[in-house]
Amino acid sequence: MFAQQQNFSLEKGSCVVFKQHVYAFGFKSNSFVIYKLRSNLQLIDSIYYGLDKTKTADYLSIDCDTMHETLNFHLQKKDKQNVTLLRFDQKFKLVNEFKNIEVTKLDPFATFDHQKFVYKKFVYAVKTAIDTTGKQYYLSKYELQNSNDKAFDYKFKWQFNFEKKHIKNVKVFYADSLKVLAFVHVKEGERKGQWVLKINAITGLIIKAKKISSNANLNYRYGDHFVDAVSKNIFVLGQLTNGEQLSSASPTLFILQFDSMLSLNAQKLIIQRITPANPKAKGPSGFVFQINGVKKRSPDNYDYQIDFYKNNSIDYKYANTCVQHFSFEDDAIVTEPVVIKEFPEIENYFFTTDKKDLNGKIFADTSRSTDRLFYNEPVFKVKQVFKLNSDEMPVWILKKTDIKTETINYSTLKPGLKIYELRSLSTNQKNEDPGILFFGKSEYVLFYTKNGNILHLEIGNW
Repeated sequence: MFAQQQNFSLEKGSCVVFKQHVYAFGFKSNSFVIYKLRSNLQLIDSIYYGLDKTKTADYLSIDCDTMHETLNFHLQKKDKQNVTLLRFDQKFKLVNEFKNIEVTKLDPFATFDHQKFVYKKFVYAVKTAIDTTGKQYYLSKYELQNSNDKAFDYKFKWQFNFEKKHIKNVKVFYADSLKVLAFVHVKEGERKGQWVLKINAITGLIIKAKKISSNANLNYRYGDHFVDAVSKNIFVLGQLTNGEQLSSASPTLFILQFDSMLSLNAQKLIIQRITPANPKAKGPSGFVFQINGVKKRSPDNYDYQIDFYKNNSIDYKYANTCVQHFSFEDDAIVTEPVVIKEFPEIENYFFTTDKKDLNGKIFADTSRSTDRLFYNEPVFKVKQVFKLNSDEMPVWILKKTDIKTETINYSTLKPGLKIYELRSLSTNQKNEDPGILFFGKSEYVLFYTKNGNILHLEIGNW
């Protein structure tokens, strides 16, 4: 199965994908080491960053992110409140190093109840504040500055104040150099309903606000979007619910089409009828769904994936994924009916009687907004990737985290000779820090630490 493998002598090793390259990193002697590889694991370059004489065992696991289109590595010693940040650009050049940063100051947007959207060197942060009129919502724009003194030195650009009262949720879902798009839910008052806002990215002034819900008893729950760079069409997809209802035996999908001026020109509602795996079950289960991977496959034709979550009393448990299509023809959204069936093999894979198990579960955030149920990922994500094979049959790579045995398993679920077959790719101890990266339509790189000091990488196809 594995076309190629690589082993690096690294402690606390891990990998990340950035700009279609694999970066393997970890500690070696008294250095922090990074290897840059192609997706076929061919070594391109490496960097050694000298450290003090602190033992590797005295470091925590290395955190890495790709915020602002740079590679940011966080090195922190145990029982210490300071961290070293190393920042590399797209050419694998060390552009900044910051030592002894207080952990609490590492992310200036981490301490408030807000959501953020990052576009290149800009951050759009939705913050809340409490005053005598209630909770207020603000959208602030910040620009990252080139600084040798502060790891994240942001300059405030502007602030947009939403409706003074009655905001239930704000989701910034798109930004470019000219505009910012936000999905806003107003829960009461004259403006009750769901709105899409277009805000000037330079000035912070509103360009247009479009209400999408005419029936006060219906809620449009944002799921995903696609902005077509050619036609300038904006598509917003999500789940339509009856009032505060979350799950339904036949949940309804909505697709909205806006033009570049934010005029709502077309709308399509699609009932998702789900055939139970057990026809003798006592009544249908309730489902919510999340949408992801909206892609343009040809002019005016689009694909998207729907992850279905079954009502599990206090939470919602991952149950299935399907691919659906729509096209935009003659100013109308056209879809094809899809047969959706429950897939018991998925639930059997991570089934447990432990009610505290979090594999594949999402929760309604009643303290903030239940709208976030429809786009926040599970605590432990089971579905890693999904596709249809050449015979239009579904194929998965799944992940299961077992808290009791402290193991992590990756497996494929795909058609066999007669039935669907589950095949394990790897089962590792949690302290081996296993992970998986994906390239193209069918390639992956699986990695984990062997014997505490060997970072092992291997290529596979699914």
